[in-house]
Amino acid sequence: MRKQSIAIILFFCFFGSISAEEFFPKAKTQEEALFLRRIAEFFQDEEYDLVKIQIEEYLTTYKESSLNEYLFAIMGNILTNEKNYSQAINYFEKIQSAEIKEKSTVNFLRCLSELKNFAKIKEECESYLQKNPESPLNLKIKLLLAESIYNQALTDKDNQTALLKEAKGKFEELIGSVLENDAIEHLSQIHAALKEHETAAKFYFELAEKNPNKKEDYLFQAASVQACFNKEEALKTFSLVFEAKKNKSKEAAFNKMLLLLELKKYDELLLLKDSLAHAVPKDKLQLSHFFMAEALVEMKDYEKALIELNLSLENANLALPYVKTALLTSMNCSFHLNNLDNFNLAFNQFKELFGQDQEMTKALFAKGLLNKKNQKLQEARQDFEAIQATSLSLEEKENYHYEYAHLLYELQDFAKAKDNLKFFIDNFTSSKLMAQAAKCLINASLKIIASSTQEEMVKNKNILVDDLNDLLKLQNFSIKEKSLFRFILAKTKYELNDVGYAFEEFSHLLSENESYKEPIFSSEQLAEMTLLVAYINKNVKNDPKLFCENGKKALALNPKLRENGPFLMHLFNTYIERAKEEAPKQPLIDSAAENLLLLYNQDPTKVLPNNLLWLADYFYDKTNTCIEENLAEKDKILFLADQCILLLENYLKQNSDFTKTEGAMLKLANLHKFKNDSEKQLALLEQLVNDYRKNNLTSYKEEAVFELAKVYVASNNKEKALSLYKEFLPSFNVDSVFVPFVILHEARTKLSLIDPKDFNLSNETIKTIITELKDLSLKKNIKSEPAHLQASLEYVDLLCNLVSKQQRNEKKLFLLSRIKENFSVKEDILSQDYHLGRKNDDKKNKIYQAYMMLIDAEMMLAQAEIENKDFLIQEAKALLNKLLCDKLDTTSYLFDRIKQNLTFHEDEKVAPK
Repeated sequence: MRKQSIAIILFFCFFGSISAEEFFPKAKTQEEALFLRRIAEFFQDEEYDLVKIQIEEYLTTYKESSLNEYLFAIMGNILTNEKNYSQAINYFEKIQSAEIKEKSTVNFLRCLSELKNFAKIKEECESYLQKNPESPLNLKIKLLLAESIYNQALTDKDNQTALLKEAKGKFEELIGSVLENDAIEHLSQIHAALKEHETAAKFYFELAEKNPNKKEDYLFQAASVQACFNKEEALKTFSLVFEAKKNKSKEAAFNKMLLLLELKKYDELLLLKDSLAHAVPKDKLQLSHFFMAEALVEMKDYEKALIELNLSLENANLALPYVKTALLTSMNCSFHLNNLDNFNLAFNQFKELFGQDQEMTKALFAKGLLNKKNQKLQEARQDFEAIQATSLSLEEKENYHYEYAHLLYELQDFAKAKDNLKFFIDNFTSSKLMAQAAKCLINASLKIIASSTQEEMVKNKNILVDDLNDLLKLQNFSIKEKSLFRFILAKTKYELNDVGYAFEEFSHLLSENESYKEPIFSSEQLAEMTLLVAYINKNVKNDPKLFCENGKKALALNPKLRENGPFLMHLFNTYIERAKEEAPKQPLIDSAAENLLLLYNQDPTKVLPNNLLWLADYFYDKTNTCIEENLAEKDKILFLADQCILLLENYLKQNSDFTKTEGAMLKLANLHKFKNDSEKQLALLEQLVNDYRKNNLTSYKEEAVFELAKVYVASNNKEKALSLYKEFLPSFNVDSVFVPFVILHEARTKLSLIDPKDFNLSNETIKTIITELKDLSLKKNIKSEPAHLQASLEYVDLLCNLVSKQQRNEKKLFLLSRIKENFSVKEDILSQDYHLGRKNDDKKNKIYQAYMMLIDAEMMLAQAEIENKDFLIQEAKALLNKLLCDKLDTTSYLFDRIKQNLTFHEDEKVAPK
């Protein structure tokens, strides 16, 4: 409808010949015309909320417009469609134009109808018909008038009959018109309400013929009124609706059953499978309940059947044969519903009336089963032991012996249960219950073994082995069932130290499991077998590699093994031992850590302090590796750091011996540094340094003092840092790899405190710093890198800043070439040791190469400035960018220096000479 009627859809869907083109010229201004077209466009777009907003704005802006009444009609129609009837009426009542009012009449009346203002509708309809005798809307108005009177009758109980008759007359006036179907539908309901059932039925049948799509609905109504005067005919009509299997089928079936009960057609009643009726003749009430119960039992609706059976047995009027069947059926329903109370009630009645009947044994068996199901095991045992098994059929005997044996198992009388299960297995070899009986027999044996004394244990396990071997000789078990028996047999043999048999059988079973489309064993059983194979490999075959491989498989198969502390500890120790002899070592160490962490997460108290410290060191190294190699993987590094912090904190809680905790405290401080938690870092370092003041220990003193000084400097407490160095530097081990870092950091700190106006060679502090930096450059030690390389670069920067800008590039080029020469020579012993050390340490070698590339780039930049050669700047930039991409060394110092060089020359353009 969106596109087809722009000319009439807006304002004109009910205004006949007035088109949009005729309408818009009525606007007095272009602005008003645009306003109206906007309304039309929104209407065409079906944006009715916008239409309403625009109309309300228009009505406010153009209060005297001749078009307003058209807009009242449009608002009324929109609100009617939105079911906002009260507001719609407000707009309709504003219309004064007879022409527009006439066009809006139908919707106006619809609103009144929805608001149930039937008196007003009647008044409006009669007024309209009087004023417009020739209107084409008259038929619709007459229908609305008739409907209003009918609806008023439904609410006005005092005058209902009179109003119904008045409405009937109005609807009859429409017979023969195009609205005849509407009239007949109402007339059928009116005749039914007036108890004129035959006429009502006639109208419903007429409607059914005229409206195939609603045929079943009308036939259902016809049958309903027919039931008031002709039940046989009503039954036929309900049958037609029921057999049509459409929307009224279930209700028709229900009503048909009511009629069948009233007409005592029980044979048909038993064929039906819907809800049962209750209205039956009083003299047949109990028998009807009985037959209805039988039908419901056939439908397996035991709960409703039980209700009907209890009703049928309420009095003693039911014939005795029916009583017997009713009681047996009641027990059957109670059994299915697990209703023990009702079963016992029916059973006691049956026992009193038919105690010697052959059905008594079956009833007693059912009672025993129901008691067993409800865990009334002692009562069930009494029932079973009261049964004379000889009076049961062969099938009943089979079920009886199995259920009795199983009951004994549930009663934990495992020895007697085993005897009865063996009897069952020996005597009912083709039974479908054989597998369940065999499993129950094995479980009973396992229970007996579990409660055995140490002396009885071996004997009972050997009995189980014999029982399993006997079961495996039988042919009526599936492959899966036999495999499970073999698994238990192999496990029992393992416990009896027949390790060779167990290993071979477990290996076969694991291999067979992989060859079947569907697994034979659960993941827990596979894990148990794999775990036992792992221990045999370790303890008997002395193959730690296979122990680890199978142990890993077992863990994957059954995550609950993560709770097996001894097993995890065995794995940890085995991986550690293997790492001492096998290569590559790191995967083995990773696996060791993984299993120790599982044990720690399960229960931290199960991990010894030494192992806890080993695990913390593992995560500390992992964290540092990630920091150095994976700066982008921030989340992963934080996870590792947090894990390490927890481990170290736990370790420190367990130890008060400073000789064992100083390293852990320093590592913990470094982790807090990484996480930017300077407060915790400072507290730990100050505690550690205070301990060094009290204890003559040097294991980590240099590093701890160095880190604490850096924290002081970072918090702008440089004097405190220098005081710390003054206190501890004389006692440092000169061979410590941290001493060069300390000297370099102290020099930087002193340099930062010099006033710019005192920055010259006459300043004694600067002279001292120059000497210290030069010494660091000359005393290069690969283990302390990049301290020596950084000291060399800072030496160059310091000397260059002491000369004029015109001299700096030549000075820098010269000094950088001297650094490169100093770090490249291999003639003296110190240099030879340095280069031999970097060849044996890949990490330090990468640091060296990175700094050499940086020096090359800075030399190119200095030469480019001296010779004014742009291509040298581009080559230097390429080298610096390559250094960033290759990530030879990711220390912040190098990164910052590269960025500084790139930024300084970013916009410079050097014209070639």
